[in-house]
Amino acid sequence: MALVRPLYRSWFRVEASGLENIPDDSGALVVANHSGTVAFDSVMTQVALLDDHPAHRHLRMLGANLVFQTPFLGEIARKAGHTLACTPDAERLLERGEIVGVWPEGFKGIGKPFSERYKLQRFGRGGFVAAALRTKTPIVPTAIVGAEEIYPMISNAKTLARLLGLPYFPITPTFPLLGPLGLVPLPSKW
Repeated sequence: MALVRPLYRSWFRVEASGLENIPDDSGALVVANHSGTVAFDSVMTQVALLDDHPAHRHLRMLGANLVFQTPFLGEIARKAGHTLACTPDAERLLERGEIVGVWPEGFKGIGKPFSERYKLQRFGRGGFVAAALRTKTPIVPTAIVGAEEIYPMISNAKTLARLLGLPYFPITPTFPLLGPLGLVPLPSKW
């Protein structure tokens, strides 16, 4: 978390409101929109709950298979306590009183073009709703505003994405034109 806190506080200047809707000592399912080409939105949500919630709650994120299959990223996700986006894992965590985060738009949400910013994409199959209902856990709808601007995706190199086994390969005003420097997210107020 120490590496992303400067992004949260200074680069994105995140302003979290409504944290009082997250229980202090019981489980909840945080359901948020997904945006920004790279999933910084989920990490910033995690920092908000850990640093700004009165009970300093830890967010256990449900992630796609690709997250856990990616070298380095998968290890970080596992060590942080995140798990695959599957109903049994969600139910297990919710029954234990954990705060569970889900971004049901998945790759459709973060891989959409900038021209579709702030337009929700179709949700997945709804297993997260079933898990919350079965465990009698509250669902906390969450809106993330500001993440769409950090990597404005102007095109998707679909052929390259297919060759690399990725759901999309973003072309932004800075990436791949500026090489690794193009990976630095643009500052935006969240």
